[in-house]
Order: sequence, then C-alpha cells, then structure tokens
Amino acid sequence: MNEPRKVEVILRNSKGFKPGDRKRLLSSVKKVAGCPCDVRVSPSFVEVIFFGNPKLAILRELREVIGDVVEIVEGEPIPEGSKALDTVKRYLKEGLYWRAHVAGEEAWHRGGGEEARALALIAGALAKAQEGNERAARKILRKAMEAGGWGVDYECLGKALSLVAAGGLVDAGVCMKEEWLDQVLSPLMKPERMPSEELRPGEIKSREGRG
Repeated sequence: MNEPRKVEVILRNSKGFKPGDRKRLLSSVKKVAGCPCDVRVSPSFVEVIFFGNPKLAILRELREVIGDVVEIVEGEPIPEGSKALDTVKRYLKEGLYWRAHVAGEEAWHRGGGEEARALALIAGALAKAQEGNERAARKILRKAMEAGGWGVDYECLGKALSLVAAGGLVDAGVCMKEEWLDQVLSPLMKPERMPSEELRPGEIKSREGRG
C-alpha cells in the first residue's frame, strides 16, 4: 500500500502564535483542509503538514489565519550528501525539529544504530514541545537517553524543551557535539533517495481537480 501524499507548508508566524495556540489553529485548518493535517508552532514560523491532497482554498485560509507562505514541500525533505550535517544543524537552529527528526530516522534506518535513533527521538521531543505538549516531549526525551547519546547534553535539552513549549526558539544543536552529529548522520552522506519536490504556493492540487 502506498503512503499518503505528504505536503509541508511553512508560514510566517506573523500573529505571534505560541504552541499553546496549536489546538485552535489546528481546528481552523481542519475545517478547510479536506484531509488529515497537523500543526507545529515556533516564534518565527508555523508548520502545517497535510497527509493527503489538501484543497487549493487552504492556502488562502492559511494566509488569512497565520501569515505568508514561505515554503511548500511535498514528501520528506531528507538532507543527503556532503551538506547533510550542515542542513540538520540548520534545522536544529531554526526550529525545524520535525525535519531533523526525519533525518535522524532515515540515518537510523540506513544503519546508523542507536545513536541515530537517539537523534530522531531528541528532535521528535522538540517537535512535540512545539505542539505545546511538554509532558509527552519529556517522555520521548527519556527514550532518547535510553537509546544513547554520548555526545549529547541532556540537561541542556531538558531546558530547551521547556523554552520551546513556552514559545521560544532554541538552537538545539548547541546541546550536541558536532563530532557526534557527524557520526550519527554519516549514513546520509551518500544519496539514496530522490529529492523532495519543492512546490510554488499556487501548486497545491485540489482534491476535486484530481482524476
């Protein structure tokens, strides 16, 4: 069975939303989306993910409710090649924690071991904090500690979770040694997948328009 189409839309957080506003935002988006979706909030952007084929009208709704569209990506934006380390570090710095989670999972599936799984869990915990659920985020972080992380400052990450859940922006990369990240992400240095397709803001296809 094929996985459902996934579309990630990044919008400017022009109205100062915080993770605590996620439920209200998610309710507004679901009314128009036409497919399952999820929302995460950081100080600079709001990330909306659709699992399926969102209606074209959703972009107008997102602009009105949240802010301008910055980027639209179809599929999983997995960094590969010589720039994989720098890309994941950027994700951790800019608050794109879910993308860092996906990169860690991919490295784990490619043979990165428990250390790669730890990175996936760490980034997943930060993404959960962006949903305003600090309690669940800490449970995930404890799983990461059990998985490994010789190059990780978990006390630093614990503080980061609280800041993110409160609506702050944290460069989570400062809680990890670069040589650890380099080792963890080494399985991604050799491309094995097709790159994600970047879409223009007007290119989301409506469900009605698909044959």
